[in-house]
Amino acid sequence: MKLWPLLLASVASISLAGGVEGPALPRLNLDARTIGRSAEAQTVQGVPRADGPTFFFPTHVRAVMNKPGQRWQPRYDTELPGAYVAVYPVAGLLAQYPERGEPWNVRTQMDTLRALNTGRLGLNEVKWPLTLPFLPLVNANQYGTGAARTFRTPALQGLRYLAVHSQEDGVRINRERVFYTFQGLSHDGRFYVTVQVPYAPASLPTRAELDRTKNYDVAPYPAESRGKGPAYDAYRQKVDAYRADLTRKLNAEEGKADLRALDALVRSIRLR
Repeated sequence: MKLWPLLLASVASISLAGGVEGPALPRLNLDARTIGRSAEAQTVQGVPRADGPTFFFPTHVRAVMNKPGQRWQPRYDTELPGAYVAVYPVAGLLAQYPERGEPWNVRTQMDTLRALNTGRLGLNEVKWPLTLPFLPLVNANQYGTGAARTFRTPALQGLRYLAVHSQEDGVRINRERVFYTFQGLSHDGRFYVTVQVPYAPASLPTRAELDRTKNYDVAPYPAESRGKGPAYDAYRQKVDAYRADLTRKLNAEEGKADLRALDALVRSIRLR
């Protein structure tokens, strides 16, 4: 990966010069001051796709949003920042990931987002195995989502929500694992924009609290059940109740100042 830092400021602006293979990228403007961060804008060179669970992104525009006194630097090609805005060319994503049909494909994420944007699909109609649209792809399930809302800005139309990803089922979630995301498309449909920022609901325990109590599991998994029978049904009922409560807690963040500030960040995004 090759980065060309263009600006380190509270307001980020970036464009890609000519002569680079792939779709032309837009100029990105955003204001990270709404969330108390500065934005470092970069052009990120694409990484060729290879085997493995990693997301191999095409060349794109990215604004890393740093806390005061910090400056994020990648340790390897495909590492992603904790807080960032990425603008991917739709053509570049589909060239990298052309697969069709499966609910976890890049194309399916885009199709689901388009359906939500146009009203052909309602948020309450997004049922497993379909999930709320999310890019970049991750090697984990959507364990919990909440505070989901579609909205339109001068540059984008898409969906924002709070989310938790997990490779494990039946685990308790600490607040540090929750993040805010916006998944949107430019009005001309040429660019897919993803925003990700950590979000820590006070209604969830901290990582330190779970470490202290060791109360990591919602309920012991009945290994002898092999996924069926009364013992498994009782386990499943407890896990489903926990996840429903997690959704209620995430939904309760709607209208809070931190969520409004993140929505303001999204509304500040301009593509030129």
